[in-house]
Amino acid sequence: PQSCVAEVSRLVLVGRGGLRLHEEVFLAGIRLRGNVMAETKVEELLDATLDAEELALASEEVRATLSALWNAEGSRMRTRLLDAMHKRAESHQHEVTTALRDREAEDIARARGIFANFRRTLTESIDRLTREIDAEQELLTLDLPDIARAQQEQRRTDLRRMNERRISLDEEELREVDAIRERYADVKPHISAVAVVFALTPTDAQPGALR
Repeated sequence: PQSCVAEVSRLVLVGRGGLRLHEEVFLAGIRLRGNVMAETKVEELLDATLDAEELALASEEVRATLSALWNAEGSRMRTRLLDAMHKRAESHQHEVTTALRDREAEDIARARGIFANFRRTLTESIDRLTREIDAEQELLTLDLPDIARAQQEQRRTDLRRMNERRISLDEEELREVDAIRERYADVKPHISAVAVVFALTPTDAQPGALR
């Protein structure tokens, strides 16, 4: 029903840690004669046009004209479409921001949960080993074989290491949470055009109509 040009664009959001947080492909389009089109209108128009059975490739002359209009220095058409692409990307980034904050909170909660489980398991092991050592305390006065005394000493060594490990967990958890926050901080958008699609009315597809 009307001639338009649309840009198939790619938006990638990258956090300060260099991790790709979000990626999507979206459309931005304008009328060849008119203003920026709503995104849904662009999609509907392209879907209806490109899926049509009677779709025909424009002549080589028309395609050359479109190429020249697009590549011309200071091309108004290209400038308008690139502006539309960046505005659409900003809109998409704004919509994704809330989702990224939710994902950050989920990642932090998951990390804290892992450390909590590890801390609980470690504490249970420490308590069990402490009870075993206390129960064997009265045997220290007996004339035990060397291997038994070595086993008791190993238990005390294991207990000391487990307590040291439990103390270090708090610092490790803080480092992990800080790393997650760093990953989602200072999100930067990277926008690129993947393809440019022209859809012309039969009238505009006639040689010389777009000059």
